[in-house]
Amino acid sequence: MPIEPRYLFATDARVSHDDQLALIDRARAGGFPYTGLYGGTEKSPFWRLKIIRSVDPTSVPASTLRWFETEAGPDQTFQRWAYQCRLDDTLQWRWVDDEAGARIAAILAPIAACFHLITRVNINLQVPGQNLPAHRDLVAGNEYDGLDSETHWRPGARRLRYTGDAWLEKARPLANRSHRAAGYYAVKIPLSERPGDPGLPYIIHNDEKCYYATDDRAFFLNEYEVYHGADPVDFWRGVVFVAGILDPVRLRTLEPRAVDVRQV
Repeated sequence: MPIEPRYLFATDARVSHDDQLALIDRARAGGFPYTGLYGGTEKSPFWRLKIIRSVDPTSVPASTLRWFETEAGPDQTFQRWAYQCRLDDTLQWRWVDDEAGARIAAILAPIAACFHLITRVNINLQVPGQNLPAHRDLVAGNEYDGLDSETHWRPGARRLRYTGDAWLEKARPLANRSHRAAGYYAVKIPLSERPGDPGLPYIIHNDEKCYYATDDRAFFLNEYEVYHGADPVDFWRGVVFVAGILDPVRLRTLEPRAVDVRQV
């Protein structure tokens, strides 16, 4: 079943099996368990997450750093704040893992011109046997239709300014660019320890669960209009999650590559 490119499309940026295994090893060795803010019933961490690129703390106002040092609660961390600032080009961003960063930059070379700026980069590995529930990824400070509240992606009937965690703007006022301007896209690089087998990632399209595979190619996923998740498998798989300021003009010049989609 074809999927419109506005929702999901693959690119010419292909990740080798060697790079996939190296990045998986990097995240397993240096990552940390994470459950996320998905609002489901999952209690066990379903991600092993490794931060590869993030905000340079030396570029952050002293008042913001002081807030994290003196006022933040246990879950109000600098890195959670940095993730929610992933479309903020007033901040300075840097690779925090140079080895993984060099591999990822090389993989992205065929589509690098589509970015004005790469901001937040994570490796998100799905823990074997754990379910990744269907969700959306919204950007704090942006307005969206179809929300139930300002603090969560759950569907509802209102148009609201999504704020994410209420504490975010205590650290620093949000300055994210428009999510809509670049089609609500983020770039994902597929990772799997079984070559050619991406696991069971899916999107919800026309109320149907659709598993997809991109033939080891990086892909653009509409984070807002498409619910997405992954059913459990018995091996490590996941994505490199690449966020940034995209160039809408250059995006329109990309030739969408096929995505293999099958309905459940």
